[in-house]
Amino acid sequence: MLTINDSYPDLVIPAYFRVKESAGEWRIIHVDYESAIDSLLDEGHGTANSETACPDGANGTRRVQGRGDYPVARIKSSTGKESEVIVRVYRRGGLAGLVLPDIFNDARRPLNELVLTEKGRAGGVPLPEILGLQIKWVLPFFYRAKIVVKKIPDAVTLEETIFSLAKENEHRQDSFMLSQKCHCEERSDEAILPVRETEIAPLPSIARNDRMGPVLYLKKINLIASLVKAIRQLHNAGMNHRDLNIRNILIKQSGIDFTAYIIDLDKSAYELSKTGLSLDKRIDNLIRLNRSLDKMLFKTGSSLKVVISHTDRLRLFELYFQGEGSNRAQKQVIINKCLQQAGLHKWWWKLIYPRLFI
Repeated sequence: MLTINDSYPDLVIPAYFRVKESAGEWRIIHVDYESAIDSLLDEGHGTANSETACPDGANGTRRVQGRGDYPVARIKSSTGKESEVIVRVYRRGGLAGLVLPDIFNDARRPLNELVLTEKGRAGGVPLPEILGLQIKWVLPFFYRAKIVVKKIPDAVTLEETIFSLAKENEHRQDSFMLSQKCHCEERSDEAILPVRETEIAPLPSIARNDRMGPVLYLKKINLIASLVKAIRQLHNAGMNHRDLNIRNILIKQSGIDFTAYIIDLDKSAYELSKTGLSLDKRIDNLIRLNRSLDKMLFKTGSSLKVVISHTDRLRLFELYFQGEGSNRAQKQVIINKCLQQAGLHKWWWKLIYPRLFI
């Protein structure tokens, strides 16, 4: 029987996880939640047929949507502390996902996520807490996997946050138009001049109104700052995400303030260095994030441009590279790389989303 140490000697499982290995299955479970996670995995939560195995309301579970459709369960630790957890099945994306959506042949991927997440959390990177992992062999050298992650209360994906801000802006504009209409009816004897939209103010100034209004504009600035803070913490800890996109960042909002969390480190790598991740890999991560924003705009049209404009992304990259020791010309070259257009990808998106061009 193959063991984790035999197969992946370079991946060191933290001591507070209990490793259970059998001929058909590996389980790695946080010692404080061993009984609860075992029961959760035994009941089949997160499996392909979990709509019936885990319907809303059954055994304290419910389902959430975001990066997928996953069950959420409330469990207790050995000391009686309650937590909500998400049971997520590992799935492929792209063309490979159409053929083998949830079957893999190298168990490094889920093990890597657990090891790197715990390393990052120990270094202060805003990451969710992993409580359990299951690798179930379906054929020799092929497996399915599930991961149990502690849910971050009230956090949604960056994609959902952008849509929410855009919707909030639409409501603000509708209210403004309604108030203008009422004002016009009351003062019909006066000439009504058209309202001129102003450009977005430069980063240092937020006093002036823009197309989103002062409150929404401030929210957008704070959202950008929270993204930069989380991504820099990730990179300074030596973490190369490799798939940093709008669905792999969670946002928790409190009024006009935001906190960002990075998730899904299964494709990530660790780079041991005193200065953290190398510049080239930082840029690669930011290019990947920018491409996912491009794709979101491509699919939705111009309705989101007020929230994720070119200027907003320029702000994000300028803020990220503040204080990096480069001169202005060097920074401009770096930022231009981060803003690379997804030309070839757009041809592929046209094939995937043909209905957008009908």
